[in-house]
Amino acid sequence: MPAAHLLKDEVLRRRLARGIGLLVLALSVIFIGREIARNWDALINFDPPEGFFLRCAAMVALYSALLFVLAEMWHRIVQLFGPEPRRRTYRSFTLSQIARYVPGNVVHLLGRAVLLRGGVLSDKQLAMATLVELICLPVAALVILVTGVWFVPFDILSFDAVGPVWPILTISIAVLLTLVLGFFAVKQSLTLSALLLIALLAIAFLLGMSSVAAWVLSAIDDVPTGVVALAGVVSWLIGYATPGAPGGLGPREAAFIAILSGATTPGSALIAAAVFRLITVAGDVVCFAIGVALFRR
Repeated sequence: MPAAHLLKDEVLRRRLARGIGLLVLALSVIFIGREIARNWDALINFDPPEGFFLRCAAMVALYSALLFVLAEMWHRIVQLFGPEPRRRTYRSFTLSQIARYVPGNVVHLLGRAVLLRGGVLSDKQLAMATLVELICLPVAALVILVTGVWFVPFDILSFDAVGPVWPILTISIAVLLTLVLGFFAVKQSLTLSALLLIALLAIAFLLGMSSVAAWVLSAIDDVPTGVVALAGVVSWLIGYATPGAPGGLGPREAAFIAILSGATTPGSALIAAAVFRLITVAGDVVCFAIGVALFRR
């Protein structure tokens, strides 16, 4: 009977998390749709600057390279639990990364563990490695945000326009705190030097990713790079922590547009969010293609 109650409670928790995620996704879509309707003329009259698309292709290549920083981070995490070679850890990362767009926002993480089954790690160790990866990036994002507040002029950002993003932010903080608590549950498996290297790799990826977002918007409008980069980290964190949003699609764009509405025109923020999403999707596809080409066996 106690086991049946535990199973029932777990099912209810999952349904609640999924329901919250769907609500957040719906609010994000409504917000983005409203902004598109308000700025339709600016969107259809957008005139890309010279060389814009060529530079976007360069950003796709850069983002693809940054994904291999994450692949190395995953390899280092797995090494905490067993001596898996890179040909297996990199394969598990590159072939599963594309699954982040499957509804649920966790399939790619589970896929990495599934692709490593049958090796030196037990199922429990694979689950622990997945938990560590799940925690590392949001913790790294918090480090960047705490550091960035000392250097970024927040007075040019408009938080009054955030609207439906505030519930997203609240939910994200709650989820993040849960993940941090889970981190302490597995910390005995980590060494300080290994944890530091993993954290540095996570920070390097997020800084690179946010720099891509900053370049996209700076190519459209004159906005301080640090402001856009920090907004990129915040919006990524919101998308990452939203249950059910595939690849953070919807919440990430809504947060990016809302936060930057005081630093640029809504039309420019919309275009930048859309272009940045296309760059990251293309980068994930390139990463998957490289994985298939290099690690097909």
